[in-house]
Amino acid sequence: MPVKGSIFSKMIVLIVVLLLPVILLYIYFNHVAESHIRREIEQSTFGRLRFFLSQVETKLEQMSYYSAQIARDPTMSELQASGLDSDAFSKWKSVSSLSEKLRLLSSSSPWENHMNLYFPETKEVISTDGSPFDEALFETPLEPGWVRRKFTMYGTQVPGFVYYLIEPASYRQRPRDATFVIEVGFPERSLVSMLDEFKAGGPGDPFFYRPGTMPIRSRTSEGQTVPIITGTLLSLPEQHSWTQEIRTENGSFLVYLVYSERLGMYLADYYPEKLLLSSVHNSRTIFYLSIASLLLISLIGSLLFHRHVQTPVRVLVRAVQRLKQGDYSYRIRHRGEAEFEYLFDRYNGMAAELQMLIEHVYEEKLRSREAVLKQLQSQINPHFLYNSLNTIKTMSILGNVEAVESMIVNLGDFYRYTTRTEKRLAAVREEAEFVRSYLSIQQLRMPRLSFDIDIPQEMETLEIPRILLQPIVENAVVHGIENRLGAGIVEIRGELEAGWCRLIVSDNGKGLSGEALASLELRLQTPLTENTGCGLWNVHQRLQLEFGPESGISFSPSPLGGLCVELKWPVSQKDRKELTARVPHSAG
Repeated sequence: MPVKGSIFSKMIVLIVVLLLPVILLYIYFNHVAESHIRREIEQSTFGRLRFFLSQVETKLEQMSYYSAQIARDPTMSELQASGLDSDAFSKWKSVSSLSEKLRLLSSSSPWENHMNLYFPETKEVISTDGSPFDEALFETPLEPGWVRRKFTMYGTQVPGFVYYLIEPASYRQRPRDATFVIEVGFPERSLVSMLDEFKAGGPGDPFFYRPGTMPIRSRTSEGQTVPIITGTLLSLPEQHSWTQEIRTENGSFLVYLVYSERLGMYLADYYPEKLLLSSVHNSRTIFYLSIASLLLISLIGSLLFHRHVQTPVRVLVRAVQRLKQGDYSYRIRHRGEAEFEYLFDRYNGMAAELQMLIEHVYEEKLRSREAVLKQLQSQINPHFLYNSLNTIKTMSILGNVEAVESMIVNLGDFYRYTTRTEKRLAAVREEAEFVRSYLSIQQLRMPRLSFDIDIPQEMETLEIPRILLQPIVENAVVHGIENRLGAGIVEIRGELEAGWCRLIVSDNGKGLSGEALASLELRLQTPLTENTGCGLWNVHQRLQLEFGPESGISFSPSPLGGLCVELKWPVSQKDRKELTARVPHSAG
């Protein structure tokens, strides 16, 4: 019976129960503190990003307004009214005035920029940086708002943003037919300069990004981090601002994004999570180390208790259980502390005395059973003798002299063998002949009975306890066949294989169920009691006493339909030598 709820397991459970509420409370408060810090950082970051973006969009709105100023300028109206094909002086005067105003507006912006005034009809241009007329510009529709593209500035192609004002506005899809087109552009380095200033005032690394395009970064931006982050921002939700946590090989990052409708890009900034939450993580690490230290100290204490108290107690309990199960030879080999060592010595002494007493009583009972067996061998079974004599009488009346003679001869052989008590062992051949006499008598009584005995020649001289096979055969006849209608069959065969001998008795009687077979085998293993009979149990015990605990009887369903009983024992050293010596002789 297992020990329920050991002291060691209870101590472990108690430690866990005490520490678990503390851990759960800390996890909860740590989560609350971390969430609060995240909200504060998010609000602060979004505030900075929106303020910076408002500065950018103010400058964009200012430059967009420049184009509107040129479009509403009176000189522009006069030039449109008179046409560019007017007299040269008027045209020069109007163009000079517009050129001067373009340069004045361009220089008033804090960003580096250029402004071009195109006249598609005459393919003329007024530019702040001397750019020529760009015919390719008018081959495709011009997008509204600020567009990210390369443009010519001071004779060099630079990446940047451009804004187009078209008159009339409905000619945006076919700009070649427009009256004039005003182009305002600025290079990306203007945004880069603002990002440098913005980054200098905070811990982040801001950049502009739009899926499918290269990000615009500050000059001191991290070379590897931004590409990794933008690689995960392939599809962005249509929201004005939101936060996203990105996990990379370099760690986790909190990314904050705000959308700029004028630029059509996102202003993003990111922070390493471990940097933002370092104080929370440090306190969490200290707490977990403290809890781990407490658990380690508790575990060491529990292990010491388990080793010096629980283990000796378990060893003692196991020894008592073995004693309860009938294993009186079990001794405690474990060496404990002084107190437990004294208990172990006292237990071993008690078990030794108890084993001696039990073995003495057991041997006395075996002697008593052996005496009963010899008494049974020396007595005539009245019921069996009565049936046999009654059969002889009936056959005499019928005049069956041969049957009477056969019955008398077999009956004489049967009782001659049972009354020979001077020898404890007999050859397998003698046991087979004894059983043959018994079955012949039963066959004369029950003509429907048939039997077959097949013993290998090399087994015939092996010695086994006397009257070992007959009780098994008698059970097959009396309990399996006698009360059954129809022909009865009993088969007895011997096997000698791999150093083991087997005598197998099979019948076609009514057999036993699986539960009955299990119950019968269990009864063979139970200790000797006053109610245990001298039949199958005696055969099983005699086999084990003679050949060892691996010998005995086993039961199984018979192929004939009834019960199959197998007697199994190892070949003794004496018989093994005789068999080995017999092999070359037989071969010669």
